[in-house]
Amino acid sequence: MSRTSRARRELFERILELVRDVLSGKVDPFDVNVVQLASRLREEFPRLREWDEINLDLEAMIGLAGVVARQEEWIEHRASRLFVDPLLVALKVEVMDVKELARVFLRAWRPIVEARGVTPAFLESAVRYWLELPPASERVRVLPEPIGEQGFEPLWKEEEFEERLMLEASRLQMTLDEKGGEVSYSDYLRSEDPWDSAERAYLLSFLISDGVVSVRRDPATGELFLVRPRGSGDFAGSIVTWMDVNGEGHE
Repeated sequence: MSRTSRARRELFERILELVRDVLSGKVDPFDVNVVQLASRLREEFPRLREWDEINLDLEAMIGLAGVVARQEEWIEHRASRLFVDPLLVALKVEVMDVKELARVFLRAWRPIVEARGVTPAFLESAVRYWLELPPASERVRVLPEPIGEQGFEPLWKEEEFEERLMLEASRLQMTLDEKGGEVSYSDYLRSEDPWDSAERAYLLSFLISDGVVSVRRDPATGELFLVRPRGSGDFAGSIVTWMDVNGEGHE
């Protein structure tokens, strides 16, 4: 192999190695002088006589085309709406006048602390409040009579409590069968009678603690679901919620 032929092979191999580094992300595609390398290949092409040299020349040219494709991808990414070039932002700021720049900052302003001063209108409102406030003697109210243990009294009798617990367990299993093995915790407790919802939540806490039913929490919404025990992956423990008159659940 002549010295000239060996030099051409080294040129082809260097170009191919450079192309591999670009495609693997080791080298910035814009660090490659594609025009200069393509010119070198063009100069050497008329001198090629062997098929292996022609194949190497072809591979090198295809590799340079791949480098150009990477450069094009980079430009498309920078030009897309999802990318904001810092230099482009700096240029826009420089060409904006003071009033326009102030309006942009005002729209983007998100204060984390708010300070309010005492204005004359605020003082007037405070004085009016104290003047219209009835005397302390008229503001004393008698507390209502305690409701006692209404609705829960039967639960403290052991035999009736066990019976209610078994009935609730049966009712829960029937509901799970109807719902395909899973039911929303709040839907299960919801009832027109608030005391019925509270009693159901109380009994349900024992069923959960005893492992009769498990609780699954949806990680996306935080909603609780009653499910059949499946293993350690479900929530174990006791949980009680109460339902207000509007049917909203509270832990």
